[in-house]
Amino acid sequence: MGFGLVAAHLRGLERPRILDLGAPMGANLDFYAALGARLFVEDLAQSPAVVSGQAQPDDVIGALQDYGDTRFHLVLAWDLFNYLEFHALRVLIAHLARHCEPDALLFGLVCVRGTIAPRPTRFQIRGEQALAYDLESQGRRPCPQHGIAELLRCLPQFVVERTFLLRNGMQEYVFRYQGG
Repeated sequence: MGFGLVAAHLRGLERPRILDLGAPMGANLDFYAALGARLFVEDLAQSPAVVSGQAQPDDVIGALQDYGDTRFHLVLAWDLFNYLEFHALRVLIAHLARHCEPDALLFGLVCVRGTIAPRPTRFQIRGEQALAYDLESQGRRPCPQHGIAELLRCLPQFVVERTFLLRNGMQEYVFRYQGG
């Protein structure tokens, strides 16, 4: 679905630059290596502030490395949006936008049902059209159910390229960077 669009975008690039905000999964690293990608991995799911749902903008930005003048073709946020309040999400996206190439993609999943796992989900790339994920079974917490209008206020530099509602209650979003 949405990840297929992301994979097609990457195939059209020579040595794409990717920022993965999730866990460094072996299958994902293999997928990126096959593309000849230059990869940055920032496992924000391990940040206690993010997991608690109480992340302040400084907590999120402070967890990221300095990218210098690197510009990304793709940012994978996975389900991180579900674990950030809008003020932290807005600051994170503004920071990341400064490091995006024109027409870069931002991929994210947002829960549209009642509860989410206590920590962000670990997603594993199983090919260009398939993602597998490990759901933590230890408890649930309320889902913020961010709507598209609210998300777009946090992502003013991006437009929705595609969105897909999955059977598991997740909404896949592929956003395209419109900045310069």
